[in-house]
Amino acid sequence: MDTPTLSWVDVKFNSFDEDEMVLLKLFHEKCIQIAESQFIQRGEFNASFTIHVDKIKGEINTSLHMPEEADIRSILVLVRQITLQNEDTNILIERILNILKYRSANERTKLYIQNLTRKYKDRSSEPCCKLRGRYGEYNEMEVFDLWVNGYFFHNDNDKRKKLDDLMEWPPMKAAAKDILIKIVIDSCNWASSIDAILINTILQEDES
Repeated sequence: MDTPTLSWVDVKFNSFDEDEMVLLKLFHEKCIQIAESQFIQRGEFNASFTIHVDKIKGEINTSLHMPEEADIRSILVLVRQITLQNEDTNILIERILNILKYRSANERTKLYIQNLTRKYKDRSSEPCCKLRGRYGEYNEMEVFDLWVNGYFFHNDNDKRKKLDDLMEWPPMKAAAKDILIKIVIDSCNWASSIDAILINTILQEDES
């Protein structure tokens, strides 16, 4: 289902309580940090991944262009706080959308936010794949979680073992890295879209 198109004057919310406003402002601040990050400023999101299957030789070759690991780590510090359910944070994208839905002041606004929430949860407009290793099958968000908690930050031994298993086969390694970058870019885009709602309909009025 397509998200209804509304002008900002059509998007209306009832009053938010103090705790809700704190969360909305924190989310907005995080979005500013993402927009001002080197990852975005230098256009590091221009990643590419291709697969070539040689049916005659029975070979699979991959080509992957992606940012440097240091740049990935720096943007993940911000993105994981709004994306992963198991992060200790109150500004997950889904939570912000739930606040907006709860405070919607009319049916058009509520339908708009509900459709955004549905699209965010199922990512129905985005290509999706699953990777299978010796320890199980993983969807894209699960692969992203393996990267964040098994490699870049928390050093979860079980998740690192599963990630290493996936990356033993070179084509799978490239695919796993591509998923990581795709989720980062997707999260940045979603954060920007939701922040636009806050800026144009809520925070502007709060500051006036």
